[in-house]
This record gives sequence, structure tokens and C-alpha cells, in this order.
Amino acid sequence: MPVFDRFKPTRTATFPAAYVIPADLGRAVELLQLHGVEVSRLTADWRGEAQVFVVDKIERANRVYQGHTRLRLAGRFELKKSNVSTGDYLVSTAQPLGILIFHLLEPESEDGLATWNFLDPKIQLHKNYPILKILEPLDCPSEIKESAAADVVLIGPSTSLGMTDYNM
Repeated sequence: MPVFDRFKPTRTATFPAAYVIPADLGRAVELLQLHGVEVSRLTADWRGEAQVFVVDKIERANRVYQGHTRLRLAGRFELKKSNVSTGDYLVSTAQPLGILIFHLLEPESEDGLATWNFLDPKIQLHKNYPILKILEPLDCPSEIKESAAADVVLIGPSTSLGMTDYNM
């Protein structure tokens, strides 16, 4: 019987210092906090270099799975001068759940927020993925966002995404 104990990646991605999530994606931030991720809110504007993912291909599953129509993205990263606004969310990967953050926020992740429709209203073909990837530690004032995780129950997809909530 063959033993498969050596693996080679088919694709790799750069592990960033942080991600910046736009202020209007609070539902995505709530999900991160439910996982125990620490999220900060920027208290000043910032301009600097960020990796921006340009969506070249959007592929949707033919059927619903666990209340979601799974999404696959393909594209490319470009290093660009980017503007980040006061109120946007900063998610540092320099925390115990850094690998999970990377897995959830990467656009081509097989099990990330994009795959599970948390970013659908913001994803468009030939446009930028809404979450910026910051390669160097961000020098911008921010404050820890208090988690509402104790009060939030995310059972299923939001009706605002055109899907049906699970009722328990």
C-alpha cells in the first residue's frame, strides 16, 4: 500500500503583516471575532502600499451547500498605493490565530469568507477584492474593537445576501 507523506503546493500566497477590512463589512468582522480573532478599528486615515487582489474570474457552484452557493475566485495581486479610512478594520496576523486569519481572508482560500458568501455584495469581476493585504506592520493609530461575539449568533447566511437564514 503506498504511503502519501510528501506534499508539494500547487499554489502559494504571501503571508501578510495585516489585512484591512472596509468599515461596511462589519458582518465579516463579527465572524472573525466569533473565532476569537482580535480586530482593531483605525482612528486615522492611512496611505501606503498594499497588495490588492484583482478578481479575474468568479466561479459559483451549481448547487447550494449548507445554505450557501460556494464561490471560487481567481485573479492576481498587485502592489498599489492604497487609501485606508478612519473606521476601517485592521486585523494583524501577529496574534495566536494568525494562520486562521490568513486562511479566512485570502481571496483564493478554499474555505474563506469569500467562498462562504460573506463578501458577495463587494465582489465584482475585474474589480479589486474588498480586503487589502498589508505586507509591513501598519503604522497607524487604532483601537481594539470590542467583540459583540457573546451577543451574536451566526447560524446561517444573511438574508441581505439574498439567501435564507436558518431558523432554530
